[in-house]
Amino acid sequence: MKKFLSILLVACMILGLVACGGAASSSEAAPASSSEAAPASSEEAAPASSEEAAPASSEEAAPSEEPAGEMPVMYSNMGAVDFFQVPWFNANLTNDNKFCFETLVGMNADYELTTECGMSDDCKISEDGLTATVHLRDGLMWHDGEPVTADDVVFSIEKGIINGSTLISTILNTFRNLEGAEEYVAGTAEHVSGITVDADGKTITLKFAKVVPNLQWALGEFAILPQHLLKDADFTQLQQDPFFQKPIGSGPFYIEEVKMNEYTIYAPFEQYWNGVANFKIQCSANQPETDPDLPEAFRAGQLDYAFVKNYDQMKACDGLDGVHIHTVSALYTRWLNVNEYKHAEGEVNQLADPRVRQAIAYAIDRKGISEGLFQGATLPGDGTLTPTGHDWKKTGLETYDYNPDKAKELLAEVGWDSSRVLKIVYYYTDQQTVDLMSIIQQELAEVGIQSEPYLATGDLGTALNSLPTVNNEPSWSEEAVSTVEWDLCYGALAATTILNYYERFGAGMNSNNAHPVTEEMQALTDALFGTSDVEAQKAAYAAFEEWQSKEMKIIPLYYSPYWVITSDKVEGNVEKWANPQFGWNWDIQHWTLH
Repeated sequence: MKKFLSILLVACMILGLVACGGAASSSEAAPASSSEAAPASSEEAAPASSEEAAPASSEEAAPSEEPAGEMPVMYSNMGAVDFFQVPWFNANLTNDNKFCFETLVGMNADYELTTECGMSDDCKISEDGLTATVHLRDGLMWHDGEPVTADDVVFSIEKGIINGSTLISTILNTFRNLEGAEEYVAGTAEHVSGITVDADGKTITLKFAKVVPNLQWALGEFAILPQHLLKDADFTQLQQDPFFQKPIGSGPFYIEEVKMNEYTIYAPFEQYWNGVANFKIQCSANQPETDPDLPEAFRAGQLDYAFVKNYDQMKACDGLDGVHIHTVSALYTRWLNVNEYKHAEGEVNQLADPRVRQAIAYAIDRKGISEGLFQGATLPGDGTLTPTGHDWKKTGLETYDYNPDKAKELLAEVGWDSSRVLKIVYYYTDQQTVDLMSIIQQELAEVGIQSEPYLATGDLGTALNSLPTVNNEPSWSEEAVSTVEWDLCYGALAATTILNYYERFGAGMNSNNAHPVTEEMQALTDALFGTSDVEAQKAAYAAFEEWQSKEMKIIPLYYSPYWVITSDKVEGNVEKWANPQFGWNWDIQHWTLH
């Protein structure tokens, strides 16, 4: 087997097949941004601005190495290409969005709510999880000099939910559970009745029709937009609105100058509530996934901060003088989902025995795959679904290190039917995935499990995710019959919140098409998703992790981290880096440029 793997890895290197951190090398790996059509016009819009507000430059000459003035400059990438992304479309807030916009409530590096950042100086969630009370801090201002008000918050939530395409699904599902949201979306109510503003004009109360487990995450990721500049916008075509050619936010930096597809210059916002930066930021339009000049930019002093998902990009910068690499955990896991349902009435599916699933886990050399096929771009999977490095991951559990002898022992205990051929479905079309399937097929064969990888075609939703049935009705009982052909499915989860990892195990969860629901599973699911209290969720999550590590309902293959790259100029400003795709308290306005 090791000879086979070595030959395969040599072939991979000849072909130049490398993993892209975050999403391997497949263009289909991580979900793409939604609704990001280019604006109808590439001309800059000039939103109304007061004379006291940040000046907007209409000149489009390329900036010098140091923009005019004595203020130092921090260089970054990921500037606007055709438009500034609406901060609601993805689960993340890009660098541009984090410079410019601010979320309703702050979030720290451990993804917990905080009042150290964000628009709110107080946020309370009732014990039953049905009411959230948010108080806006004093001194909030838009970049054009207008005050931020509670009406901006109400406007943003209502406009966000009126058209589902504008909001990432987790935030949308949270706010659509507000009391009166259904009537508002249907057009039978003028406003969402569950959103009220106290007489002080600062306190917003959100009342929900049922417990929404991702409430805190939604509050911490939801950026507020200015009503006075977008009240007449078509929110079904929000990205095309001229506002997003040069948006007005309330964050620590305003857009001083932009030349689409070349650069953006951000200047400190003098009226920002939490301190004023003493430097500007210049963002090139180069995106980290497609920027071949990343290491050269660091060498030339034209890049001080970059966020990359691509392993090759990171390695090209590793070892450069004055350049620092920070690995951060991303919510991205590739795995083998195991179909425990029988494929026909009266059949006994041996995959329903946890010992078989454990044997498959022991049979696959995940460390060798991460170090060989992916050349170190990934971290090997262990017994839990949660990526290595995340604060919620439960440690000290079985890691299922490569052990073919243990796999054979477990299969012998079960009396594994060696004539059975497991169907392994995959849906990525890149060569690297094909090579991975060959490795897994060979390693399973070495412990006595025959398998047949095949590429899913046609309607992937039907081929991969159809629910099991009893009498043609969806069912999650052990008596149900699978409506998909596969035994193992090679897939991925690019989670928007940590809770996404275990929502696939309860009855009624559309993502659960492979695991009969037992009383224990349902109790775990109810405990995790029946509360919005973070401490209760952490306890329930830890119990789920321990259960998964024993049951191996899903077999994690590898986790894909991201990387933050910094120069000496900004190094030392952040004690703990978090995933830059999330809005967290990086306190950038207080950074010191060395």
